[in-house]
Amino acid sequence: MLKGFRQLYLNREVLGPFAAIYGVGFAPLLILPFLFTAIISYFSISEAQAGVLVSTELGAMCLGSLLIATVVDRFPKKYVAVFGTALAVIGNLLFMSSTTLMTSYAYLVIAGLGYGIALAAGNAAVAALGARSSDIFNKVVLLGTFMMILLLNIFPRIIVAWSLPGALIGLAVLHCLLIPLLLAIPTSTHAEAAQSSHDSKYAILFKPLSIAIILMMFCYFVRDTMVWVFAENIANTRLGIAPENIGFLFSIHGATSLLGPLLLIWMMRRISQQKLLLMGIIVTGIISMVVSQTQSVFWFSSMVILWSTAHFFTYSCVMGFAAAADPKGVVAAVAGAAVMGGTAVAPAIAGYAMDSGGLTAFTVGVATAVLATFIFSCLSIYLRGKPKGLERQAKKLLQVSEPSKLQIKEI
Repeated sequence: MLKGFRQLYLNREVLGPFAAIYGVGFAPLLILPFLFTAIISYFSISEAQAGVLVSTELGAMCLGSLLIATVVDRFPKKYVAVFGTALAVIGNLLFMSSTTLMTSYAYLVIAGLGYGIALAAGNAAVAALGARSSDIFNKVVLLGTFMMILLLNIFPRIIVAWSLPGALIGLAVLHCLLIPLLLAIPTSTHAEAAQSSHDSKYAILFKPLSIAIILMMFCYFVRDTMVWVFAENIANTRLGIAPENIGFLFSIHGATSLLGPLLLIWMMRRISQQKLLLMGIIVTGIISMVVSQTQSVFWFSSMVILWSTAHFFTYSCVMGFAAAADPKGVVAAVAGAAVMGGTAVAPAIAGYAMDSGGLTAFTVGVATAVLATFIFSCLSIYLRGKPKGLERQAKKLLQVSEPSKLQIKEI
């Protein structure tokens, strides 16, 4: 059993992208609630100022992914990931030594750009695996859930002992330890070589399918983060759950995240990717609405426990869909930027909704994001199916006549 696990998961095609995506790119997001509190305490600033600092880094992560996405296929992805990691480490260490808010913003931009570049490189590396990209991404996400549980158990203790500098040094050490895995990312694949030279990165990026997938990812993370931002507030203020019970509830939430990718890997052998994607979008949407609306401690607790399972299940589906859409990895890289973009704007949208219209406006915002995610997922599935239809049409024409190879290519 151990040998089978090693063959399936402990190989360079899985470990390299895992290190780039979860060991570097997503690492600060996995411990974001604790980093947020540490920033407030260390700099003695308000929650609003700390929120702007965090949004600055998230925005830079989005920008880093976007900047590298259109050229990620030109360079060995392992070196792109290492370069992003180096920027992230330098930015974190500089941020730790900053004495003013202005310099803090500049250093967080450096770190954010590095995280975004590493994330894009990891996503593109999976996409470059061609037909196996969906399966590989599921395995990467599964390892990512182990990383989340590990970090959520270690970093709160580090922050208690050494505050923000401890957390930033801890992240830097983690990233440096993973450099050997980053260097194991495959440098080239058959899928990349097979990609048509006429299908430029800009043409790929602006295809209707690519745009639909990117918008689906953006809306998905707007919806998810809007609810996540206020989940603790809802539990304590509206439902009266004690802080220690909230902490226990969210520790279970973290543990059940393992079930998402495992469930997807099992179900992919039985159900089509399109149906699984829609299933995940619908279930996560229902969970969001229940968490934001319920007055019941039982239903709130139940949905929070199911939340991470459904989230990682759906996230694996979406990224697998993005990876399969483009062997060059451009769509997957930009989808990573959409994750950062949605995560960055969601707190502002949620805060504005709460301030301007209370729970009613907040619920309308969540419902709008749920509906938009569903619409773009349906559109992505429809557009993904069109090439198969064109392929069948070409075969029919071939049976009727004998067109030239150029004509078939145009069809």
